[in-house]
Order: sequence, then C-alpha cells, then structure tokens
Amino acid sequence: MDEDDLFDPPPPAKAHSSKAPWATRWQQGWRGQSLTVIALLLGGIGAGLVAESLVRPKAPPATVALLPEMVSEAPEPDAPAPGALEPDAAASPADPAVHNGEPDAGEAITALPPPTKPITLPAPFNGNLPPWKRYAVAAPPSEGRAKVVIVIDDMGVDRGRSAQTVALPGPLTLSYLPYGQNLPTQTAEAHHRGHELMVHMPMQPSLPMDPGPDALTMALSPEEVQRRVRSNLGKFDGYVGINNHMGSRFTTWEVGMTPVIAELRARGLLWLDSRTSAQSVGTAIARKMAVPNIDRDVFLDDDPSLEGVRKQLRHLEAVALRTGKGVAIGHPKDNTIAALKEWLPTLPAKGLVLVPITAVVKAPAGQSVSLP
Repeated sequence: MDEDDLFDPPPPAKAHSSKAPWATRWQQGWRGQSLTVIALLLGGIGAGLVAESLVRPKAPPATVALLPEMVSEAPEPDAPAPGALEPDAAASPADPAVHNGEPDAGEAITALPPPTKPITLPAPFNGNLPPWKRYAVAAPPSEGRAKVVIVIDDMGVDRGRSAQTVALPGPLTLSYLPYGQNLPTQTAEAHHRGHELMVHMPMQPSLPMDPGPDALTMALSPEEVQRRVRSNLGKFDGYVGINNHMGSRFTTWEVGMTPVIAELRARGLLWLDSRTSAQSVGTAIARKMAVPNIDRDVFLDDDPSLEGVRKQLRHLEAVALRTGKGVAIGHPKDNTIAALKEWLPTLPAKGLVLVPITAVVKAPAGQSVSLP
C-alpha cells in the first residue's frame, strides 16, 4: 500500500447486498463533507470581518503639529521692491537687498530657544559721565546745517580696507567686529584720526548664515547671551555703543534683546539699530530702559557698484535735508570708500555737515522705574 491508498474509499460491498451500510456511505463522502464544512467556516469568518469593518468607526487622520519657527514667514509688508530706494518715511524699513551678505528673507532657522528663567539684569550706570559721552568725538558746529552720520560696519577684519577707511576725512563712526585682528591697535589709530568707535555685535540672521564667533543666537539662554555680550565688549575700549551685525532674526527676540540692552544701560552705552529687520525690538527696549538710541536710515552699499553707492548717498542727503539728520551704514568696500572720498568734500556746499553718531543721539530723560 502506497501513501495515496490511505485516502482512497473502501472497496465496493459484496454483490448480494443491495445497499452499503450507512457508515460506509459516510466514509465514501467524507472528503466532500470536510471541504463543505471548511468552506462554510471560512465564509462565516469572512462575513464577520466585512460586517465589523462596516460598523467600526473610522479613526481620525493624524495631526502633525508644526512648531512656530517651522512656519515660513511672509516677506515683510513694508519692504520696498528689490533695488528700490527706501520710502521717505520716519520709520526705517528693512532693505530687501543683501546687507552684509544677509538677505532679509523669511525665517529658515528652526532651532527653538531653550526654556528661560528670569535673569538678573545689571544695575543702571550711575557714574558721572557715561562712556557714550566720555569717548564721543567732538562734532563740528552745525550752524543750521542738516547733520549726516556715516557708520562703517565690519571694520577690523580686512586690515587693508579698514586702514583705507580710517584715512578718510572724519568724523566717521567706525564699528569694529569683536573678532577683528589686533583691535586695540586698530581702534586707537582710528580714534586718533578723529573717528568715533562702536562695537559691531554679531547676531543671528534669518537665514542659516554664520555671523561669526560668539554671535548672539536664539539657541542661547539669556545668561549665555549676557556672557557673550560682555566677552565681545571686552575686545577693545574707547567705544560709545554697539550696533548689530546681521541680526535680522535675533533682534526680533525680546527675551534675548533684553539682556543686551540692559548691559548697555549698565555700562552707559548707546544702541544703534542697523534695522536689518523691520520687526526689531531693540529700539523699543532701549527707549523703555532709557538707553540712548537711534535707528539707521539708509544702507549705502547693498548695491556695491559705484553708481549704486552714489545713488544711496543722494538718498541720504534728501533724508537729512528733510528731517534735519540722516544716519547711513556702509562697509569697507572699494566702491564705498571711493564714493565717500569724492562725496565728503561736497557737504558744505549742500548745506550738510558730517557728525559722529553721538551728535544725533540725545541723552535719555531718566531710567525706567521697572524693567521688562
């Protein structure tokens, strides 16, 4: 008997029997009966599953929670079209063109700041003469002429162009990056030639670009922001205040800007807002803390061509003649230096006078009673 014989039905009954016994007939049909039972069972299970799927409530779609910093911001509504002059208004909108290699665009950095706790802010300056006045350069008499201020940022890194800038007739206001080279010597020479000094404080931009060592970013705690401010302010002496290098993101963060302005208040320094973002809160905090402050009016060299700088200088003239003063920011670039060299001697004939930044900043009326 082979393996297949085990599944064959039994042999037919003897001839004298007209009917096979009942058990024999059942055994002959056991295959079909088994398959029928299995089919019925499978059919019942399938029907149950279908019925369950019809009555089971559908799960709601998964919700993806977006962090606020991950949502791109729309372009700032008051920014003019690329390449256009800034509007003639009291406010200082952000330039749409590249400033310091930093496009003023939507947010692209998604790092959240760490949880914060109250920071102990330094006490207000209580000396006799604050440094923003002590180190101020004497301004020429205005004699009714409108005042123009030329601030040159990014000083101290490119030694050659920085030296060419220092050689220009002053008083210019020169803002040195704290990671520049041999800053005590460079700044002493600049001050000796009649220029006013500032610290160009590196701050986080909107786009993922590197503002330099010890920059202030939104990934820092307020305590670390304060530490970096103090470290950067210790690179040289004789300055009257600070302005932001890049910073179109950081200057919009009140938690981080508060210890920055508080440190200026404690040291008797001024705040110049470069206005790389129209949403900067620096000036509002400075006013609340009674810190001397002023905003930039014009960027000189977003268009670095010689004619581009000349055009912005004409715009500066118009702002100053209309409002009595104008503050421009430029950089130690070849065409900026060349344009200033030809423009500065023309100021008296235009009813303008070049002054340092301290000549257009007023002393605060008094310290705030409460701090933010």
